[in-house]
Amino acid sequence: NERMNILDYYNERDNSLDVVVLGGSGIYRFFDPMRAYETSGMTSYSYSCSAMWATEYIPAIEDIMSRQNPEVLVIDARRYLPVKTDREPGDSVRFFTDALDLGLNRFRAVTRYCRTYGLSLRESIPYYIELCLYHNNPDALLDPLHWELADNRSDHFENPKYWKGYGLAYKTTVLDPPRKNSLNTKETAPLTERGEAMYRELMEYCKGLDCEVVFLVTPYRVKKEDRTYYNEMERI
Repeated sequence: NERMNILDYYNERDNSLDVVVLGGSGIYRFFDPMRAYETSGMTSYSYSCSAMWATEYIPAIEDIMSRQNPEVLVIDARRYLPVKTDREPGDSVRFFTDALDLGLNRFRAVTRYCRTYGLSLRESIPYYIELCLYHNNPDALLDPLHWELADNRSDHFENPKYWKGYGLAYKTTVLDPPRKNSLNTKETAPLTERGEAMYRELMEYCKGLDCEVVFLVTPYRVKKEDRTYYNEMERI
């Protein structure tokens, strides 16, 4: 299911989307392309997966632009918070890289991750060649379904849970509203060195795109500390 949003993107007609929204789980939970079409007539897609890491954003955009020419690209800024950039994502990075077609862009995505987080050659190999990680399940090689999925398309899945990248949550949680003015601060706080470097790299990369780029923060229980980081992103 983590790969579903990326795989279904490949089924969209080329150059048919006005807007593509990029990010983590906050995107596929809170941006509804069907509602956007109903209310504004714009075609869109939530290109996202759980734990989409900032280091994968540029390969993701390259994948997006290889199939579509959107007027607007929306990017979730939450991925640049220190808590998201000061630690290695581990195998969760596979939610994105395993969904990409085999090719140069997938190689670049894995390489960016391994270099950013300083993985050794031995640690890196399983991210390039999944068989090194999954070799202890030889019975899977006898299952025809796995070979049908080798082309990395989701046509074979039954009862999809996502619609143009939007996945309806199966439960909801009631949150108390924040205290009045508790988030109204103009203070800034520095991002991690790695996070700021990736953020600046992304903005520089986006200058070469032929579309408008919008950063947003998807809904969650925001802390005042988080707001200071977003203020720093806005300042940069």
